[in-house]
Amino acid sequence: SLNADGIPYVAFKPGTVDQIRQVVRIAKAVAPTTIIVEVEGGVAGGHHSWESLDDLLLNTDADVRACQNLVLVAGGGIGTPERAADYISGQWARAYDMPDMPVDGVLVGTAAMTAKEAHTSPQVKKMLVETPGITDFTPDPDPFAPRGEKWVPSGKAVGGVTSGLSHLHADIYELENSSARCGRLLVRVMKHPEELDARRDEIIEALNTTAKPYFGDLKDMTYLEWAERFAELSFPWADWTYAERFLHLLQRIEARVCSQESGELDSLFADRAAVESDPQAAIAKLRAAYPQAAELKVTAADVAWFPTLVREFPKPMPFVPVIDNDLLRWWGQDQLWQSEDARYSADSVRIIPGPISVAGITTMDEPIADILGRFEHAAVERVKEANNGETTEAFAELGACADAEAFIRSCPNISWVGHLMANPAYGTANGDADYEIRHVGTGEDGELFDLDIHLDTYWDNDPDGGLSKHAVRDIVIPLVVNGAESGLFPVVDRDRLPEHVYAMLAATAGIGNTAITGDELTAMPVIEKSADKAARPFGEAHATYTLSANLGFDHEAATAGTLPQNLKASRIAPDALVGPAWPAIYAALGSVYVNGFPVIEGLLNAVHLDHLIELDITEDELLEHTGEQIALYGWAEQYAESASGRVVTIHV
Repeated sequence: SLNADGIPYVAFKPGTVDQIRQVVRIAKAVAPTTIIVEVEGGVAGGHHSWESLDDLLLNTDADVRACQNLVLVAGGGIGTPERAADYISGQWARAYDMPDMPVDGVLVGTAAMTAKEAHTSPQVKKMLVETPGITDFTPDPDPFAPRGEKWVPSGKAVGGVTSGLSHLHADIYELENSSARCGRLLVRVMKHPEELDARRDEIIEALNTTAKPYFGDLKDMTYLEWAERFAELSFPWADWTYAERFLHLLQRIEARVCSQESGELDSLFADRAAVESDPQAAIAKLRAAYPQAAELKVTAADVAWFPTLVREFPKPMPFVPVIDNDLLRWWGQDQLWQSEDARYSADSVRIIPGPISVAGITTMDEPIADILGRFEHAAVERVKEANNGETTEAFAELGACADAEAFIRSCPNISWVGHLMANPAYGTANGDADYEIRHVGTGEDGELFDLDIHLDTYWDNDPDGGLSKHAVRDIVIPLVVNGAESGLFPVVDRDRLPEHVYAMLAATAGIGNTAITGDELTAMPVIEKSADKAARPFGEAHATYTLSANLGFDHEAATAGTLPQNLKASRIAPDALVGPAWPAIYAALGSVYVNGFPVIEGLLNAVHLDHLIELDITEDELLEHTGEQIALYGWAEQYAESASGRVVTIHV
């Protein structure tokens, strides 16, 4: 069902032999559906097991390889291209007097932490480059030592990396810095709660060296200091709920320091907008209205209420509100985003690379394509050596495709203006007439092709092939293809894309056909500048159509069959007026530009979100205009971004 919902890959990441065998059983149960098993050893970054990657592979390789629909990927300690090549070629197994046992892929995690595209802050990237990691691989005489790798003992540090405990009480690798040292202290106190009071000052000092400091002893603060400390530690807001909690804090303080004894308080801060952009201005407003807030100490009731405010939303606040037996959780929750925020020093944040892989980080801001390219090149060269240097001439590495057409049809995805999209031609045969691929030229970035998708219609068997009916019969996707570049998908040609999407827009609007009203649709309405640039920033589309006598009846014939039997269709429903307006609607949609590029580049993914019709006259008054020309004016509002996509509102 996940595949049917558009999720092409389902992966499991086991870390023990038993877990791997569970994945094998799952794969057998869903065969022939492909499952990815990402086997992760005990030197993977962040939360980790105490299982050796090589032990895991040696003990389960036969089970995994007996399952044809499993793709085996290995990770944990594969921090350099050379080490990746060991696993891709299978030569890692020779150290155990075993035949080559190649994996299908490797996980690259730690090596990508300093990539150009990584959000990691510059100071954290620098610390990662400077961290030596584990480089000594002298065999350990301890019979219980892991095979093929070295580990950092729990609570110790090796090569600038330590293994501590997270707030989940799980082992976690992190760089040795003030944050890690604080974590060890909190773990010690968690295990020995009787030491909490005696080491309170030491704990506070340690917390204050990290990106998540102690808020302070609230009982010793005035109400104004309470608000100031909250803003100091939380602004700029990393999350909108920080500002919401600040609002609630100010309203609590107002209620506490005002002279009003009962009833509703008319707050200085009505909503989040009143405090969000400038918390210092809000505090100044509070001080001016209630000077006593700078004198009154926070009451015991409000001290007790503060943790409730902090927990008001799931997103933890960036400070520790109280020193209590839940200290490790207060401090440890939501503690990774700070390594991506330039406000915090590298010494103060939790950084979680693998202890072996971090040694392979040598560059800052190297493009991820170059990093992955180095890994791929090393693997290709190693496999080529194993095959005595034998090579195959091909257009592209993917599937060893012989030519560009085969390459296009072999790619599961295409890159559409920076987004990976499903390739409509994926899996089709060369020469497929429904998915025609034409070479149209050569560009700076590669060969130019048009993927012309011929769509079937209900009327294809009509004497004229259905050409007299309104239907979109072709979708053309312009592509740039460079098979010599490894790891690339065909890329939608942004320079040629507008021409084709505007042609598709016109076809969708019915241009070249006769409308249901009898009007010949010869061209899209022209966009003209509007005098009201604020309301109509992209101009106006002007169009006309005939209010034909058949419009209401034809609309009823197409839609009224769904009406309950106790309802009678009107002579013309308001929705009947929408069909003839589509050219104006689509012209207005096509007028919207985002950073100089038409918004309709995403037309294939457009969804009709909603529509509203207001009819200012009665049905009888409308029908009095039958046979007359109706003038249309269409325009688009400024587009809006949303979590579900870009929203464009059209008015006609």
